[in-house]
Amino acid sequence: MKIAQFIIGSHGGAERFYVKLLTALREHGVEQHAIHNDHPRLVEAVAASGVPATVIPFKKGSDRAGRAAYRETLANVQPDIVLHWMNRAARRAELGAHINVGRLGGFYPVRYYWRCDHLIANTPQIQDDILRQGWPSHAAHMLSNFGELAPKPAASRASLDVPDDAFLLLAMGRFDPWKSFDVLISALKYLPERTYLCLAGDGSSMSDFKALAAKEGVAGRVRFLGWRNDQAALLGACDLCIVPSSHEPLGNVILEAWSLRVPVVAAASEGPSWLIAHGETGLLCQPLNAQDLAAKIGQAQDDPAMLRSLAENGHAKWAGSFSKDIICRQYIDFFNDIKENRCSPTMPARMTRMLKGLASRYMRRASHSSHRPAPGA
Repeated sequence: MKIAQFIIGSHGGAERFYVKLLTALREHGVEQHAIHNDHPRLVEAVAASGVPATVIPFKKGSDRAGRAAYRETLANVQPDIVLHWMNRAARRAELGAHINVGRLGGFYPVRYYWRCDHLIANTPQIQDDILRQGWPSHAAHMLSNFGELAPKPAASRASLDVPDDAFLLLAMGRFDPWKSFDVLISALKYLPERTYLCLAGDGSSMSDFKALAAKEGVAGRVRFLGWRNDQAALLGACDLCIVPSSHEPLGNVILEAWSLRVPVVAAASEGPSWLIAHGETGLLCQPLNAQDLAAKIGQAQDDPAMLRSLAENGHAKWAGSFSKDIICRQYIDFFNDIKENRCSPTMPARMTRMLKGLASRYMRRASHSSHRPAPGA
């Protein structure tokens, strides 16, 4: 069995797990081929995975050259199954002898996946959303992520410019608005002076976050680390991992922290609310509420026994449900099952999906047109 994994992305959580899954399945003996765009960080990470890869410089729009290169790659690789990551890859799916699978790590319209035979959701909520949109239940599957980091020596407090006796908070991710790092910065003003925050990530909001830290009077206690590839070392250095996202379909960082016995405080958005049992495997706060976030951090900070309990319980949940071996076995069993029991959609079923997608696109365009000002207005 040969699996092709296809993504068009950059360097966010989905791309990181794409590389992790490539690497883990290779370690489990699965023959694979990676297909992806030419983002430098993605190219470098996939090269390190040891999985053969084809890099295609996809463009926006019709992108005839990119589509032709993709078709040629499929003809050369001849995979049994193609796993498409997110909308941009699924929209370029090609029908053929292979089985098309779409993987959704968010709440996306299924109209982009009409060429897929099966869909994978990485949380039950996303699976429910797929079904609500009319996708057949026999072809909607739930396979979550693993969040496993190999233990590394902790980063020194000196290298992070943090006092040795500080209570250190760590948050990681792209500086997208829904990650709500601004809420975390604001929460710091309600916490003791010995509480410091390291933010590992980058994005266009960096200057805004620095200005906010200065406005809130906490600039001296916030460290902007930029994009880092040493997550295990950073987690080893912190006292508490914070996931403040107001929208988080899963929360890979939570799983990674659990794997290293690091306690977690998170906003009660979609994924964290599913993963975390409040008070047992972590603490949940109200999304977009800096004072409540600070209260939950303070609760853990003031109770060392609670910190230890949250860390151990989180690790136990990770080991029982979200380890690399468990999730990889689920993926391998899924691939074997759909290959051995292939029941592809009939062409009329595929056409129905395509027509629904075209109708939806037409309605959106008509809606946009109706809101445009008349010529000369």
